[in-house]
Order: sequence, then structure tokens, then C-alpha cells
Amino acid sequence: MQVITNFRDFGGQLSIHGGRVARDLMYRCGQLRSMSEAQLRYLAGWQFSLVVDLRHGRERRRVPVPWMPADATTVLTLPEHLEGEAPHRALLRAGPASVADVDRFYLALYRRLPFDPPYRDLFALAMHSLLGTAGRSLVYCTAGKDRTGMLVALIQSVLGVRRADILADYLESNRSAELAAQSERVVADVGRRLGYQLSEAAARRLMGVEPAYLESALTSIEEHCGSIDAYFDQLAFGAGDRERLRRKLLVGPP
Repeated sequence: MQVITNFRDFGGQLSIHGGRVARDLMYRCGQLRSMSEAQLRYLAGWQFSLVVDLRHGRERRRVPVPWMPADATTVLTLPEHLEGEAPHRALLRAGPASVADVDRFYLALYRRLPFDPPYRDLFALAMHSLLGTAGRSLVYCTAGKDRTGMLVALIQSVLGVRRADILADYLESNRSAELAAQSERVVADVGRRLGYQLSEAAARRLMGVEPAYLESALTSIEEHCGSIDAYFDQLAFGAGDRERLRRKLLVGPP
């Protein structure tokens, strides 16, 4: 039973350090909407030891997730007082947006996100928490593609996944039937709540991902820090931490 938007394992890629990223340990998805008792049991059955919820407090209150102590040993979130919203909502409130407007918005967001203090701190906490997690981990946000895509790319970078493979995994969000369906709902919702017509092309772009978005984030990190490793040093996730994470999450021969 599939109950989670854009839900998938983000392991399995080859590492430049040898072996592959372990399967069935790290998952990613979009937010979990209201669920039946059967769906809640399904979710609990995954027995996530670590959950990283990248949504702002307002998002969490709008769509609460009933994580219980038995479901997850550790649940990491942004501070409750941060009253942000899903990134695409700010763009929609600004008025009619073209495909080019969506691209400009996301390119700026991705360049900024690695250095936004609350997210930078949560990314660092998530990396350290992965070291102490014995079971499965779940990373998610509202759509499970932008903020989630950023943290997943950082984790894969530490594990030595090649840039092309990181991008290929990131682009799998465009295959999500749930996100495709959401683009249709966005058009209707904008017309009803905001009073203007959003084009289907802009809505599809809004609910999708493009290689240039993630590339802009990784390039921004390299320009500001010199390298991805130097960025992790600034997060106090040093070379020793990175090597321990590789020993934990890389398995088998190539």
C-alpha cells in the first residue's frame, strides 16, 4: 500500500570510496497527509529510527504527523517558532508566474538554502544523527523534492556518490505520480484561493525538479566554501565524521 508522496529509498548508488550506498536504510518522501488507521499501521511498520522533518512550524501544524515514540527514536525539526511555509507557496502568493519565473525562483532558493541558518543547523544535526542511527531513516518535507532533495544530495555527497548519480536520483521526483497529480490541484487551488489562472506548464514546473536547480546549490557551496568537504567542515561534520558515515552506510564491492 503506497501512502506517502514521492516515497523512495535513496541508496544503491556506487561510491568513489568503494562499494555502494546501502539499500533499505535511508528513505525520502513528501509530507504525510491525513491517514486511516490502516495507513498509520503501515507507516509505523517501517520502524524509522530517525525522522528529519524539514517543514516549518506552520507547515507541521497544517499537516501534523502522528509520530509516536514507538515509531521513531529521534524526530528532528526546525524550531517551532519559525513561521515559514513551503517554498512554492511564496511564489504563488506573489501573483501569476511563468515557467521562467518558477526557474528563477528555484535557482535562487537552491543557492540560498545551504546557508540559511536554521536549515544549515538542521542539516548538520541530521548528519550527526545519522551516525548514531541503528535502523531506517526518513527525510521529508512538503513535496519531498526541494529541501529534501538538498539534504539527500548532501548525504550522498559525503558517501562519495558521483554528481551525475546524485542528479539522476534527484530527478526521480519527476516520475512521482502523486506530484504530477498535485500540479493539477495547484492550478485549481490558485484559481479558487488567489483568483488568477496559473498555466499548467508553470504548475508542472512548480511541482517538478530540474537539474539546474540542484546544480546551482552544489555550485554555490563550492563557490562559497571551496569544496563540498569544506562546507561539511563548516557544519562541524569533519573528515573523521564523514569517514565513519561511509563505514556505516557503504556496503559490498562495486
